[in-house]
Amino acid sequence: MRERPILFSGSMVRAIFEGRKTQTRRVIKRPEQWMIEDYAPGVAMAEDGNGDSYDVSTRCPYGRPGDTLWVRETHFVLKAGYKDGTDRDIVYRADDPDWPYGWIPSIHMPRGASRITLRITNVRVERVQDISVKDAKAEGWNVDTVLFPLVNTRDKAVSWFRNLWNSINAKRGYSWESNPWVWVIEFEPIMANIDEVMK
Repeated sequence: MRERPILFSGSMVRAIFEGRKTQTRRVIKRPEQWMIEDYAPGVAMAEDGNGDSYDVSTRCPYGRPGDTLWVRETHFVLKAGYKDGTDRDIVYRADDPDWPYGWIPSIHMPRGASRITLRITNVRVERVQDISVKDAKAEGWNVDTVLFPLVNTRDKAVSWFRNLWNSINAKRGYSWESNPWVWVIEFEPIMANIDEVMK
């Protein structure tokens, strides 16, 4: 088993704490002409789309079932602690978005400041537009949020996820409309007490 970092926004951190988020989708970075298919959990086979005979095995950079992910999130360190991360006072943007003194970007969060650890339960590949309504909800959709009141529930969940996806990935060249291949990473939080963290 290995442990790796993963970045989440404040709204997705809250969704994890509330039990709404149990999946994340991350772009598979590869030449666009390659065809992708599931080979094994956490492994995809890529074939050249021109009929060439070579195959490339691509391993999910986030891990495979059984591995863990520690969440990096936007934060501010009030008081640094010891090297093992103890005795720290940290403000998390997910908890206090109106904190007036600035933020440290999530990419710079050290392991000792992370409060969320996730265990990967499954990894597969698919096109981003192939998301089901069940999976859109597992991405953190808040059923109480009415974005499109005249649209049925399935379209609401998928429309919500499409907007979320584009807000994160469109500027990087992986818009919903381009329908990129993605790693679908399913996970469960492995924290002592989520309710205590939320207080």
